[in-house]
Amino acid sequence: MTTYIGRIAGEAAKVDPLATARTYPAIPADDKSCVYKYVDTATSRAGIGAVNAKVAGQKVGILGMGGTGAYVFDLVTKTAAAQIHIFDGDVFSQHNAFRAPGAPSLEDLEIKPQKVTYFADLYSNMHKGIVPHDVYLDETNVALLDGLDFVFICIDRGPVKRVVIDRLIANGTPFAEVGMGVVIHEGQLGGIVRLTTSTPDTREAAAPHISYADDDGGANEYA
Repeated sequence: MTTYIGRIAGEAAKVDPLATARTYPAIPADDKSCVYKYVDTATSRAGIGAVNAKVAGQKVGILGMGGTGAYVFDLVTKTAAAQIHIFDGDVFSQHNAFRAPGAPSLEDLEIKPQKVTYFADLYSNMHKGIVPHDVYLDETNVALLDGLDFVFICIDRGPVKRVVIDRLIANGTPFAEVGMGVVIHEGQLGGIVRLTTSTPDTREAAAPHISYADDDGGANEYA
């Protein structure tokens, strides 16, 4: 097929140099079971279908839609995960626009949307399985995590993190806990990024690397 297209396109180009068979049309996803609203041509182009298939049918949770969580969410929406549950009870404010993927309009900010509503509305243009939870997790609603296959923890508050992690461990749910700190020193920014992955087989090894300190305050310009 490629050979025939090349021959025909070559002759057409002699008549019109702008003529091409590579039009790259936008292709809607006709398969009702597809998690995307249009065909994922990037995966096939890169030949990574077998890798993407590993998360197909999975329910992924992201706790905290601040800077870190928003970027994690942006990446996860490009996968074949069946459902992406996002948790945050905060408003998407103007400063959030400068630490999140994308570029919200002034009109977007003026209506002061909830974070999960803003991100769900935007990314639902691409992914069908986004489930927003406009809540702060605590002892009364942590059961919302039940049934998830993997969870990204992108929150700072230690007491809440402990409630969440205790529930995930009890459920046998694997998770990744992400921490970031940025400080100003002598006119320069310095930072540390921490990622701890905990699975049923690595609980003991992961536990010492998870901080439960309440990071509400202190010298962290990223907070």
